[in-house]
Amino acid sequence: MILKHGLQHLIIATLTLYCLVCTKKINSNINYLMHDFSGGDDCKLKAWDLRVSTDHPVMTSKRHTMGVCSIQSNPHRDNINATGSYDEHVLLWDNRNYKQPISDTDVGGGVWRLKWHPQCGNRLLVAAMHNGFHILDCQDINDSGQHKIVCSYMEHKSLAYGVDWCKNKLSDNADISTVASCSFYDHSLKIWTFNNVGND
Repeated sequence: MILKHGLQHLIIATLTLYCLVCTKKINSNINYLMHDFSGGDDCKLKAWDLRVSTDHPVMTSKRHTMGVCSIQSNPHRDNINATGSYDEHVLLWDNRNYKQPISDTDVGGGVWRLKWHPQCGNRLLVAAMHNGFHILDCQDINDSGQHKIVCSYMEHKSLAYGVDWCKNKLSDNADISTVASCSFYDHSLKIWTFNNVGND
């Protein structure tokens, strides 16, 4: 598969490409790492530096044991990415150190989608296929190297598939976030809320 990226071409040698994240420089005065990330059913997370070469990735991780389905760059923390996999784990990575993830959280279902909160950089929304939807508090890591699940939503009767934060406030209370989630086979969409200060 060849993906065009400006004048350069990124060649990704995976069986099936599930996800691709292109990072951008936030502050031109700071020399940020400029990497694009890919994940696929070969269980590999790859980082590509398009400034150098598109022939080979600058990093390949086999930390996930099944297909890498979702990658999300944290819009509030420049060097933090989250990855999710069919192996039911959410991994947080610091782009400056690929040797091992910062954390490894088991959410009990294949991770199909990840979404960072639009205003709160430590909240991560997870669609965990057979185990519903979860919100992780990525501020602290417990003794077992996992993040706390601060909210779970289990009202869907089918695969937890799509999920996102509502960007517009639907409540006058600034602490309340609204989430839209959808399930696969029954084609249902549900709207629910989460209290950012306490647990809902």
